[in-house]
Amino acid sequence: MKKLLLACVAMLAFACSSDDDAKKQTEIVADPDPVPVVCNGDYEGNAVLTSQAEVDAFADNNYCGVNGDLIIGYTDDNGASDITSIEGLESIKTISGTVTISNNPELANFKGLNNVEQMLNLNVIKNNKLVNLTGLESLKAIGSSTSGGEVTVYSNPLFVNFQGFGPVTQLSELWLILNPQATDFKGLEHLETILRGINIYSSDALVSLEGLSGLKHTGSLNVEGAPLLGSLQGMANIKEIGAMYLNITALKNLKGLEKVTTMTSILVAGSPLLITLEGLQNVKSTRELSIGGNLKLTSIAHLSALTTITGNNGGTVIIVDNPLLQSLDGLQNIVTCDGDISIWGNGALVNFCALKDFLEIGNFSYKFEIFANIFNPTRDEIIAGNCSQ
Repeated sequence: MKKLLLACVAMLAFACSSDDDAKKQTEIVADPDPVPVVCNGDYEGNAVLTSQAEVDAFADNNYCGVNGDLIIGYTDDNGASDITSIEGLESIKTISGTVTISNNPELANFKGLNNVEQMLNLNVIKNNKLVNLTGLESLKAIGSSTSGGEVTVYSNPLFVNFQGFGPVTQLSELWLILNPQATDFKGLEHLETILRGINIYSSDALVSLEGLSGLKHTGSLNVEGAPLLGSLQGMANIKEIGAMYLNITALKNLKGLEKVTTMTSILVAGSPLLITLEGLQNVKSTRELSIGGNLKLTSIAHLSALTTITGNNGGTVIIVDNPLLQSLDGLQNIVTCDGDISIWGNGALVNFCALKDFLEIGNFSYKFEIFANIFNPTRDEIIAGNCSQ
């Protein structure tokens, strides 16, 4: 019996010891000591690397930074690099100029730039195997000490989103153009400010603005050629938008913009499924209001907070070619408009009474034109109350 008891104790002790050893081994594997990257001064001038051999030779120098631009691949369509990897560039932490990574048909990620913390601008152009921005996780700033820089992602056939992009909070401008597989903006969650604006063109697979939830200010929002984008709700915390131009075939409303109170211009055109302007109900002022070519738009009532349309060259109102729009309800609280008002080509429009009080006040001195609608009252007729059929 004693022997059996001793044997059990020994087995238990061995098991515990084995578990402890395994635990220690797991901890070591999961959290290894980081290996410091030793660097040797900065490269002076623009570094242009158009082949794998040039990348490898440049990496052998272990530069700490590049005082100039870093170009990986070809900047025109006259050549395509054979670069498959930029690993080896891990010693680089800062790049004073623009990073351009272009025409690299075999480059699948940006591993090798893992330690880069700052650059002036980023251009990612025509990299056939690139899916996202893996390798830029350490990036903290794009731009100069006084303003953000630009990020351009252009014509990368497999690019899906921005995952791998570091915790950058400010840019001057963001471009997403001709990336047929791009679906969203995941990876940009740290962005708070885009000074000049967001530009989205010819993005056939884009379904969401997810990833822009941290964005509070953008100088503009320009979207054209995103046929599957049905919502702006990925920008739930946006408070300021400068100029807004939307030409989106799948958009039914503007939900997601409820926190915005001021826009320099509102241009919503050629959105055939747009039914209402819900989302703009808190916008109080703009320089330009242009609503045109929206085949299913039935109401602009969500503009009811709008009181001022004024600008340096005069604020303007243009409402044209919205065949189902019957009423201008939503414009009834406008007090000042110091530019032109043009309302035409709206085949169902019969109610202009929302303009009556504004026209009576007389804070308006420019062109006023109403024609080619189903009902076309004059300015005097609207003021007199003959404003609807």
